[in-house]
Amino acid sequence: MFYQIRKFFMEIVKKIKTIINGVIDFVRKEAKLIVAVIIIILLSIMLISQHYFIRSVTDSLAYLKDENTDLRQMLYVELQEIREKIEPMEEVYLEMHDILYGGKDDPNTVRIESMNDYVRSRSGLTVDEINALLEGTMVEGHGAYFLAAEKRFQTNAWFLLSVSVHETGWWKSNYAINRNNLFGWKAYTHNPDLAQRFDSPGECILHVAERISKLYLQENGKYYRGGTVAAIGYHYATDPGWARGVMKRRQQLEKKLYSTSGYLTT
Repeated sequence: MFYQIRKFFMEIVKKIKTIINGVIDFVRKEAKLIVAVIIIILLSIMLISQHYFIRSVTDSLAYLKDENTDLRQMLYVELQEIREKIEPMEEVYLEMHDILYGGKDDPNTVRIESMNDYVRSRSGLTVDEINALLEGTMVEGHGAYFLAAEKRFQTNAWFLLSVSVHETGWWKSNYAINRNNLFGWKAYTHNPDLAQRFDSPGECILHVAERISKLYLQENGKYYRGGTVAAIGYHYATDPGWARGVMKRRQQLEKKLYSTSGYLTT
């Protein structure tokens, strides 16, 4: 009797081992299929969770729309402000990318060598040349902004650099350092402390170039008198020698460019 019971249990164990071995063999042979099934199950769980998350967000937005119009308006205004700031910078980025990798813009350039030269012209400068002039100053590395301003607003980069140097004493003035104001913009004689503040030197360069182009270089501009350095100086500053001072800085800039960097603009 004992022998029969033992034999019965041995057969059961043998069958269990056979089943286990069969499962192991199946897993080995169909491992990719099993992994795929597991992944499908996990993805299904994720999709279900995402579905409920999306529904939750949708319900929240519907609540905002129906119950909290003040918050919606505030969020809308903030998003609009962010969008208005980002869009112009996208244009500037594209222009700078073209300048950095496209070489000089136009072989027909005007170097601004006299007060009677027109400011709405190409300088022929490159980013490397301008950056050589800016090296060691608070505007180091901002050469692309000057060329972007020239290209975007047709305001000669030599002129912008010269005015900037003249107004700030080689970018060392209080307004340049503390307000990023590189052109004495709105530093009126009767109240210089009205000088405008800028978030960065690059913002100042682009803003002032745009305003000079609109106010001084367009025929319908408020201060247009011909578009030359001398004509701009008539309204830009109360100093009657302003244009001569700017041209002196222009000469100093070219000497510095040639002597310190080995460049010679043509």
